[in-house]
Amino acid sequence: MTRTVVPDRPAESRIDELVGESVDHSRRGDWSTAVRCQRQAVELAGELLDDAPDDVSRRTGLGGLCYRLGALHLADRDPAAAVAALDDAVRAYAGLVGAVPDAELSLADVLARRGLAQSVRGWAASAEVDADAAVLAYLSVTGGDPAHPRRRDLARVLASNAATLAPAGDPQLAIASANAALGYYGHGDAADAGGDGSDGTVDSGYVHSAAVVSALLNFVDGRVVEGFVPAAVIAAGLPPGQARQALEAELRVVDGLLSMAGGPVPFPPEMGRSLARLVLPTVRDRGLLWVPADDWLDRAAQPTLTAVMQRHTAGAGQATPLATATPGSDPALLWTTSMRWLSGLPLQAAVQLVTVAVDVLLTGSAYADGRRLALAAHALLASAYRAAPDRPPQDPAAYLPVWQRLLEVATDSCRAAGDHALAEDFDAWRARLR
Repeated sequence: MTRTVVPDRPAESRIDELVGESVDHSRRGDWSTAVRCQRQAVELAGELLDDAPDDVSRRTGLGGLCYRLGALHLADRDPAAAVAALDDAVRAYAGLVGAVPDAELSLADVLARRGLAQSVRGWAASAEVDADAAVLAYLSVTGGDPAHPRRRDLARVLASNAATLAPAGDPQLAIASANAALGYYGHGDAADAGGDGSDGTVDSGYVHSAAVVSALLNFVDGRVVEGFVPAAVIAAGLPPGQARQALEAELRVVDGLLSMAGGPVPFPPEMGRSLARLVLPTVRDRGLLWVPADDWLDRAAQPTLTAVMQRHTAGAGQATPLATATPGSDPALLWTTSMRWLSGLPLQAAVQLVTVAVDVLLTGSAYADGRRLALAAHALLASAYRAAPDRPPQDPAAYLPVWQRLLEVATDSCRAAGDHALAEDFDAWRARLR
């Protein structure tokens, strides 16, 4: 049973002052001072909650303060500190689920932000698990209905998921999630001609971020047509200037070729990469959720799970777990790894995927493929491990031993490949499951 305690006004007033100072410093780009002020506010709020641990308003306030501290650490380029702050926010909001309306959605927002922080940190396994849980929480509430009052919240979390997956996740899922975010925002714009009170500035940032993910990941893989619409969204959101003019000029060329052809146009892959080179400079200094590294275009593209499964199971007398478990699944509607589970993936298929991942990693000849398989298998088993109100719990004995084996092999393989951040991530999961 919860109780509400009369607030300690002097302490709460000081918290308000510190948050105000933090906001002022963040507007000036003084992130370290903004972080310091926000951390002091968090410490004061924590002391208030210690005095009254059952006070709902104090726990809610602490969760919000920790969430903002995590965002400030991210802006200050300290993702590890961001994760630590967001861990505190998760604990605060988890204690409110069932006691406060929509607490599960506040928790989902924190998980989405923590997923971004983990992604920036290079902990791709934890990043995918957090972002996955955030998307599923909003899908559970909205049912994916494009007319739902919370459709913009779903769009925001999908944009965040796309940005989380963009650096190291499955590009097919990242593109699908980004496109879905753009679609939900587009419906909202059409349905709410009179305005719905949403913050247009915040929404436009998520729209732009989703467009960047979809355009760049399509262009870098030579898919000019698929990247055209999101690139047009990017161009429309740019300030007047040379960068906007150059991008719009190239898009007019593409549009003209599409109009004349009246059907599919076999654009050369290099045209997509040229468009990616035009888009890349426009994403700098815009506060986007995902900002590609300077050498991003020079790196090998991340493989999709679908392509990897085809390479390592076709012709081997082995059923393809995901293909057989999700017949007819529309790739455009798969936004997270565990959404394959929602389409009917049995636990045994996830266990079989672990077997494939371990085999590929142990060969040492296809690290990128083994990494993709390991990340997907880990996300599926983490979904089985995570409690879900609409799914009965799985028996841990059915998958914990193979999961631990996967984490052991993945940790060693990542370390051998010099992928130390991901090795630390997998090793942390190993320790958690012991």
